[in-house]
Amino acid sequence: MAHVKPKNRQVVNLTPDEVNYITLSNDDGNFTAATEVLTAQDTDNGLEWDAEVVKQKPKELRIRLTAKAVVTVKSKDKVKGGTVPDSGILTVTITSPVKPVDPVPVDYVNDSPP
Repeated sequence: MAHVKPKNRQVVNLTPDEVNYITLSNDDGNFTAATEVLTAQDTDNGLEWDAEVVKQKPKELRIRLTAKAVVTVKSKDKVKGGTVPDSGILTVTITSPVKPVDPVPVDYVNDSPP
């Protein structure tokens, strides 16, 4: 069984409510209309996104990520005055088919006004 993997290195905006897109690929070709994203988060940096499948092909899954306010995943408290990480590892959980998803290396940007 092939793993689901990121198509390329992704760039993700950390500005709250900003929309981003990432693409995952699967050599088995079994993404379907029933495939959903359960979570998208970077637990090392305490970041999470609302995630929704916007397009799927049998071997490709496009996911819209909407940045939440920068919060710590464990405590759900807003991070105040924290620095924006340059990069991280995004963990994505999908269903139908339930398959392991390789870690998604990402570069972060934050284009919110100062």
